[in-house]
Amino acid sequence: MTEAIDLQSPAGAAGFFRTVLAAFATPATPRLLPRLPDAPPPLLPGTAAIIRALADYQTPVWLAPRLDQEEVRKFIRFHTGAPIVEDGRAAVFALLDVEDVLAHIDRFPIGTDEYPDRSAVLVVQSGSAGAAHQVDCSGPGLKETVPFGVAGTDSAFWRRLHMNTALFPLGLDFLFASPHALAALPRSTKLTLKETG
Repeated sequence: MTEAIDLQSPAGAAGFFRTVLAAFATPATPRLLPRLPDAPPPLLPGTAAIIRALADYQTPVWLAPRLDQEEVRKFIRFHTGAPIVEDGRAAVFALLDVEDVLAHIDRFPIGTDEYPDRSAVLVVQSGSAGAAHQVDCSGPGLKETVPFGVAGTDSAFWRRLHMNTALFPLGLDFLFASPHALAALPRSTKLTLKETG
C-alpha cells in the first residue's frame, strides 16, 4: 500500500492545495485523491484534507449535527486554528454529509451586492462525486457541457443547487468529497437538470 501524503510538509500541503484549486478551475471534473492521512470519523480523509488546506484562524467553520463530534472539533482546531461556530451565517466553510444539505443550505451567507465574495463554501461528503449523470454543467473553466452527478442526491437536490447558481455573482460554492475523489461546483457553474424520459 502506498504511503499517505504528508500534509504537514510544505510540499504535501502545497500539492493538495493545488488539487483543490484545480477542482475549482475545472468544475464538475472529479480529481482523484492520493492516499491521505486518516481523519477522525465521521470525517472522510478528503474532507479533512480540504479543511486543512483552506481554513485558518480567520475562517469560521460550521459542522452539521452528524459531524459535530468532539474529536472532529479538536482535529480542526489543532490543524487549522479555525473557530467552530454554531451560527451558519458566520461560517466561511460548512462541513456536511450529502443527505444534510437541503435541510441546512439556507443557513449560510451567499455574499452581498457589495461583497459577493463573502459567502460560504460547503464541503459535502458523499459516496462518490461524478458517479451518475444528474445535471449538465457549463460555464467558466469548461470548454463544453460536462455531465455530473453525486451519489445520494435526487432531483430536489439539483433543483435547489440550480436555484443557487441563478443567484450568481452571489451564492454558495460547493466542494464534494468522496472516499477517492473531490469535485467542485462554484456558483459560476450553470446547471441544467438532466431530462428524464
